[in-house]
Amino acid sequence: MEEKVVTKKTISKSSAHFNAEELYKFIVGEIIKNGHIYVEKEQNFKPDQYGGQTEYTLLGLNTFDGFAKSRLEIEVKYNDVNKTKSKGKTVDEGDLNITIKGIVIYDYTDQWEKSDAKRFMFNLYKKFLKKKELKAKYLKPTFKIVDKIQKSIKKHLELY
Repeated sequence: MEEKVVTKKTISKSSAHFNAEELYKFIVGEIIKNGHIYVEKEQNFKPDQYGGQTEYTLLGLNTFDGFAKSRLEIEVKYNDVNKTKSKGKTVDEGDLNITIKGIVIYDYTDQWEKSDAKRFMFNLYKKFLKKKELKAKYLKPTFKIVDKIQKSIKKHLELY
């Protein structure tokens, strides 16, 4: 099994106005809408005197075929979050940081890892014989999905 980070995109905004619950649901919806299975990896909440800090990581899993699958890792961090009024609604205000990472996992069934000879053949196959095909079939779609999700989140947060 070999993991390759295809792309990593970040959205950062200081003193952002957002609804944390709606943003969570929106991100989960985007993961599902783009053909991935949603999994919540971890969640942490730390209240303090200046506002709360929340971190959570969401995963999106998708299998291309028997050789490769993709994994999206969306890490969301809110710092110094307090409730405030904006446009007649109660919203969260604080520092927001979202990191979206697209990863392709080759040979996730470990068919090529059983011997040194197979591992060597796998590296030849991946780096020389099928490099363009692997890029077109696995890397480009993962890159496009990460880009699409980043744009959707920015639009949802009205950062455009």
